[in-house]
Amino acid sequence: MIPQVSSKEQVLNLAKQKHLYVALIQQIQRDFALSGLSLNLDDDIKPGVLITKLHRSLENLIATNFEGFLQLLYRMDVPESSLKNSTPNVEVALPEKAVFALLKREWEKVYYRRYFS
Repeated sequence: MIPQVSSKEQVLNLAKQKHLYVALIQQIQRDFALSGLSLNLDDDIKPGVLITKLHRSLENLIATNFEGFLQLLYRMDVPESSLKNSTPNVEVALPEKAVFALLKREWEKVYYRRYFS
């Protein structure tokens, strides 16, 4: 069974522990590219920098290309329920929730691929 995670940092720490961090980064880049979006990440990017880059990229997409943002979430198979908002300020909460949902889903993909295929 896949280990459960409750934060972005926990996803990245677990990926590092399981030696799947590079695979996670590559999966993120692949899904961005398949969605027609560009995101350049080095394989040795630090977890904090990765979170910041993802947050800025998603924030930019939401502000300038919301359709592209939705297409990316669809490509990555991020469940809509993971982005439901319980706070009144949607603009602030959506990028933050999207980064966690994206990392969690990409983590699931690389984990399942490694251990079940």
